[in-house]
Amino acid sequence: MYCLAKDSFDYYVYGDTDDVMIFIGANTDIKWELCFYLEKKDLLEAVKNMNKTRSTIVMSLF
Repeated sequence: MYCLAKDSFDYYVYGDTDDVMIFIGANTDIKWELCFYLEKKDLLEAVKNMNKTRSTIVMSLF
C-alpha cells in the first residue's frame, strides 16, 4: 500500500505507507492529510496531477 501525505504548509511526502508513517511520526506537531493508494501507479498519477505552487515541496521516499 502507498501513501501521499500533505501538511498545511504545502509540503508533500509520498511513498510506501510504512515509510511515510515513519517520516510523519517524527513531526507530531504538524497535522497531515493522508491519502492511500493500492497501486503505485495510482499514487504516481496523483503526485503528477497535484496543484503545485512556487512554495510546494514534494519529497519522494522511494
